[in-house]
Amino acid sequence: MFLIDSSQHFKHRFKLIKDNKEQDKILTWMDNVKKHGLFNYPQLAMPGKLAPSWSNLKKTDPHYAYAQKNNLWHYHIGHEIYKKGAGDYLISDWMVHFIWDKRNPKSSYKIKLVDYTPHRILDEFPMPKPFMF
Repeated sequence: MFLIDSSQHFKHRFKLIKDNKEQDKILTWMDNVKKHGLFNYPQLAMPGKLAPSWSNLKKTDPHYAYAQKNNLWHYHIGHEIYKKGAGDYLISDWMVHFIWDKRNPKSSYKIKLVDYTPHRILDEFPMPKPFMF
């Protein structure tokens, strides 16, 4: 069983969501993670893309080291709709950002939700800031 914690920033962002369907998508994803974890993600019935936030960055990009150092990941939640991504996954305009130290046996079974953002803001990927942790 996975554990999920939420930062104060994420809790605030979640409360600002006015659409119950949008909140339900996040809560359903959280329930799936709690029950099944993230290690067997491809076998789960969660259609959105799950990725480390450094995965599409060049190693020379300063955000690459920052995202990797802070174990930042994101999941495309499906709000408002899913669209076909470049691979076998679906992407959406909104993402849940979280910290997952997958490599550490002591913390690999838990995540901390830190932000909820559009996929792009002014054509940039929105990387969570330390105050959001």
